[in-house]
Amino acid sequence: MTKTISSATSYVEMIIRSSGDGWLPTDPFVFEDKHGLRFMVESAKKQHLTWGILESTLKGLQDCVIYNGWYQEVRMQIFDAPWGHVGDGSLLRT
Repeated sequence: MTKTISSATSYVEMIIRSSGDGWLPTDPFVFEDKHGLRFMVESAKKQHLTWGILESTLKGLQDCVIYNGWYQEVRMQIFDAPWGHVGDGSLLRT
């Protein structure tokens, strides 16, 4: 699970470095890897997730997984301080 999160984080960081922050190109946004896991995020109603929010979400998720020993499927709500609830996500086995 941590490898999937790390891979997704690296991908998002590469996008931010090359193109800057901005809205995700698809909604929902899906990242699948060779480890059989699927990370998916979707904007909340009247919101739009950005690469920067996704990067923060992935880093926070990685910390939670390691700290709490979560190695099962995860579902989450995504909050951004100025805007409140901006999206929902999951990390599931494919």
